[in-house]
Amino acid sequence: MKTKIAATVLFAFFLIIAKFFLFEYAIKVFLQTNAAEGTIVSFHFQTKKDGTVREGKAIVKHDGYLPLVIPAKNVVWFKVDMPAGSVKEALIKGKGKQRIALAGENGEFGPLSLKGKTHFDFNILIVVYMTLFWLRTMMKGLPAAGPVPTKMMNVEFLRILFTVDVVLAHFIACLNVPFNAGLPVEFFFILSGYFLALKFNPDKTVPQIAKARFAAWMPLIVFGGLLCNGNLQSFKALLFLQSTGIAFDNVPNAPAWYLAILFWVSIFYFCVFRAFKAETAKLVVGTLSFLLSVVCAQTGVGIWDRIFLYFPRGLITGTACVGIGCMLAQVCVRNGNASVKKGAGVVEALLLAYVVVAGFVKGAAFREWAAWIIVYVALIALFIRKEGAVSRFFERPVFARAAQYSLSVYLTHWFLSVNFQDAISVNLPWVMAHKFLVAAMMLTASALLGIIARHAVEIPFGNWLKKKLG
Repeated sequence: MKTKIAATVLFAFFLIIAKFFLFEYAIKVFLQTNAAEGTIVSFHFQTKKDGTVREGKAIVKHDGYLPLVIPAKNVVWFKVDMPAGSVKEALIKGKGKQRIALAGENGEFGPLSLKGKTHFDFNILIVVYMTLFWLRTMMKGLPAAGPVPTKMMNVEFLRILFTVDVVLAHFIACLNVPFNAGLPVEFFFILSGYFLALKFNPDKTVPQIAKARFAAWMPLIVFGGLLCNGNLQSFKALLFLQSTGIAFDNVPNAPAWYLAILFWVSIFYFCVFRAFKAETAKLVVGTLSFLLSVVCAQTGVGIWDRIFLYFPRGLITGTACVGIGCMLAQVCVRNGNASVKKGAGVVEALLLAYVVVAGFVKGAAFREWAAWIIVYVALIALFIRKEGAVSRFFERPVFARAAQYSLSVYLTHWFLSVNFQDAISVNLPWVMAHKFLVAAMMLTASALLGIIARHAVEIPFGNWLKKKLG
């Protein structure tokens, strides 16, 4: 009964999301201005339906880029409250794209005949599928999930912590609050490298590794892409080519770049461990990780930054951090019988406090890359050793169960983030006055959508792909 009630509540939540984000009419206006970044700009628009003039607000992005969202089916006039000559170029995206010119001074456009567009396409199929899945759940229950980890449950808490970090960063960036979601991804790379080396099995083959990752990740990548754009738009995401240097163009679900890098880097290191003897493999991995870490740590230093013109930053940092995780697995083993050490608990508490304050409040910076990598490695090592009171406190099944939703939250929150940026344009004063409340609401919404995606997409389609791929 609890499962049916929860399924019904989540299904109702999804229908609300679909109503407001998937099937609402919207006209997107992209203006190139000479305004400074962070400037709040008011705009007014008039619809064909009732002729009422309505107001909205938007924030100028980098290089004077000003995106506006007009939540209407038909617009006959709109005006941006900026000085004459401020708007250099305008592009409209509704039903089709069109470039428009100013009709008057002071940012006035019109008369116009703009028609809004809903994100229809495949989205109706998503709603139909979710309806059928809900009915199936009411009759047969949820599909069987995999086993919950019983070891290193405290490390799973760290996975949750940094997933929250990434999700919040993408929402808070819309509110002009300093935040950086890039560095927590380094933590995921290191943790993935650790488990890659820890669970290395020389009897496995590259096709087996590739098939396992494809089955585990592809359902959510496809689902996230459909949510974000109503179509797949780019097959490069399906081939794990995003941000690899082969494909630089944006895809609908931007956070999927992490899995694209991880897919190829993990296969590369698997081949290294399989091709060389243990000591030689350690030398290769250690040397490569060190050299690439030097490059990453020199971000912002003249000649070093030129490297990123030829090699994607994500590929370099991913290769470096996964390698660091692999080396960590060689030197750090779990000590289940260790006694509690007060000093270890103090260090764990200090590192966690640093992560929360410097990452969540201050905002991490790429120029501090080396320091953050040291913090991540130390934190993972201490939690693996489990010699402090803090790491032992988080050794609880609840964190292992919750961490199973991390990937689905990570790969679906971008849909909410993109639509959140659109929605706040007409509610900016209220949103800016209630930043923390809005951030909490969006974090909750991301968690709920992640729960839906795991049970309705990740588990059933992942199981199906595993059977088909063998």
